[in-house]
Amino acid sequence: MSAPVRVRSQVWGLPGVLALAGLCLLVLLPQAWAGQAEMVFSYRPRPVPEGQERDFEEALMRLALDHTVAAEGPYRMEAAPDRVTTPRVVQDLRRRAYPGQIVVQTATAALMQELLYIPFPTDSGITGLRLALSTGVVADMTTEVRTLADLSRFSSVQGLGWQDVGILRDHGLPVEEISSRESMALMVARGRADLYWRGINEVSRDIAKAAEANAAGLTVAPGVALFYPLPKFFFAHRSDAAHLRRLERGLMAAWADGSFHALWQRYFAAAVTAVAFEGRTVFVLSNPDAGPVQDSLRRFELPEVSALRRRGRWITVQPLTAQGERMQP
Repeated sequence: MSAPVRVRSQVWGLPGVLALAGLCLLVLLPQAWAGQAEMVFSYRPRPVPEGQERDFEEALMRLALDHTVAAEGPYRMEAAPDRVTTPRVVQDLRRRAYPGQIVVQTATAALMQELLYIPFPTDSGITGLRLALSTGVVADMTTEVRTLADLSRFSSVQGLGWQDVGILRDHGLPVEEISSRESMALMVARGRADLYWRGINEVSRDIAKAAEANAAGLTVAPGVALFYPLPKFFFAHRSDAAHLRRLERGLMAAWADGSFHALWQRYFAAAVTAVAFEGRTVFVLSNPDAGPVQDSLRRFELPEVSALRRRGRWITVQPLTAQGERMQP
């Protein structure tokens, strides 16, 4: 009688089992998601910077959602009608004009109470580093600024509904609210206002647009800068919690694998390189609405932003109420 044939069993071990499971998942996923309805996300269209396929906020949203496809299935992004002013955008979110809409907005106490948000600063805090657009003699005069009282002699413009307006006024800096972004740059270029404060990632675009409108001469004031925490978060209506949480999972994955940093560098590295904080007087203003999310701002601040905050002459300024003075209306 012939001896029985013994079959050698292969011992896979945990790594082998996991590898096999992953391979099977890759093979099965396209079939698993076949026929499944796409999750539709509505977003706010913004001007596309030169040389880029899309603006940063849209690109970040797509990057995050791409990180969720394997586990959560397909998605589609649809552009909502463009809104000119911040109040109109916020109004759309509050009344859920577009289901599934997720929009980047500067965080305020009211928005964080009324809407859902992801406590992740989409720009890593770079927009809170503010430079002043100005022209000619006025720009040169900023090199003589040593105190906030000196700076308060300059008029400035900011957008309608922007949180910056309250922050500047709370610290005694005069500011006029304007509804049109293009009008603000043109007002300064044509001498109808002294300064227009912008994030360091925004100044070159505004200078270029002013030049296109035959308003050459707009430049970055060399003497001063501002810093105040200006968290920009993804917000959504409470009925769209599933959309927002999916986006949050994707954002955390993109942060963890370095792809968020790579995208940020693609859009903002040139602006960081171009700005010179050495020799500037940088006034640090407070933003009370940012207090509850300070831990998130610190956690997700990239090294490039931290490095900028170590340059120049930084002066912390208390708001007027803390100085016992009456706030401006």
